[in-house]
Parts: sequence; structure tokens; C-alpha cells
Amino acid sequence: MKARMMMLLVLPVALIACGDDDGGDADAPANDGGGAGGTVLVIEDFTFPELTVEPGATVAVENRDGAPHTVSTADGSFGAGQVDGGATGEFTAPGEPGEYAYFCGIHPDMQGTLVVS
Repeated sequence: MKARMMMLLVLPVALIACGDDDGGDADAPANDGGGAGGTVLVIEDFTFPELTVEPGATVAVENRDGAPHTVSTADGSFGAGQVDGGATGEFTAPGEPGEYAYFCGIHPDMQGTLVVS
């Protein structure tokens, strides 16, 4: 009986300790600092985020949509090629600071900005 009462007291504390420590939504797109020390560009609901990265950073691309998308630039300065729905890809950010427009070659209305600083 005493052991059961102790478990009832400890269990809620253990569950709270396992929760999200930043108060954020665990399912929300992680567009900065995601993964093993890298940056993640999350494609979701046919939208791109504005993303800020360091020059030459490796950027993972996570496509949470069911449709394929590309990360493309008009000048070819970077790109991830086609990333199928539910799949991941990556690209290397330009080495020069600036703002770089990108789009999806399959869905040209999807546009975003990569800020390199």
C-alpha cells in the first residue's frame, strides 16, 4: 500500500520532467538549431519559413507535406533538389552574407527567404 501511494506521488513528477522544457509545441516546425547541431528548414502546409543561418552552414530540409517539393534559387546559389513528401534532404548555404530568395520548382507560388549572416 505504501509503495502504491509513493508511486502515485512520483509518477506526476516524472511525467512533468519528461515534458517539453521550453514550453513549445513538440510538433511545431523546428527551423533553427534542429538536429545534431544543424539547422532544419521545415516545409509544411505548402509553405517555406524565413530562415537565418551562418555562411556555409549545412541546412537539413524536412518535407512534412505529402507532395514533393524542391528548394531552388533562380541563380543556382544553393538548392536541395526534389525532396519527396515525408522525406529529408539538405543543402549548403551560400558563403556570403545576404538575403537569398528561394522557391519550389514544382509549386512556384511557394517562396521563402534564406538570410545568411
